[in-house]
Amino acid sequence: MLESIRPKDFIERLFVRDLIDLTWEECRLRQIREALLAESRSAAVERLLYRKNLREVPEGAERIARAQAKEQFKDWTNDRAKQKEIEKDLNKHSQGEDQAILAASYSEIHKELESVKKSIAFAQQRRMALLREVEHRREFGQRARKASDEAVAMIPTKSP
Repeated sequence: MLESIRPKDFIERLFVRDLIDLTWEECRLRQIREALLAESRSAAVERLLYRKNLREVPEGAERIARAQAKEQFKDWTNDRAKQKEIEKDLNKHSQGEDQAILAASYSEIHKELESVKKSIAFAQQRRMALLREVEHRREFGQRARKASDEAVAMIPTKSP
């Protein structure tokens, strides 16, 4: 970013340093959000498998249901074909293709996810405020906004 903005004086260098820090903070928070979603998806699948198996075994056979769920979860983790089959089975009574897993996943992490979303929004606000502050240096502001927006856009995000 420093090379694309090319600050011309000490004040611009300070602005650039702050902008870099805020931009990377926002990017790190987005990566944290994606990691939370991925981790909660695994926990949700395991929990849904246990619930499904619990309905299928006689009363008092919780250990059997747990063992079956662990085995199915291992298959889900290691075998792509079985993963699709298991997900289809878990989602067969939901409205959409992946709704049951998404709902269970969200229920696992909704508080943490909201906290990260607020942190992302706050980081965005601070970055935008800094960019507005440098707008009076029109040409510098244009270079800074372009470099910061490009950096945020380059961070890959994977949604489940």
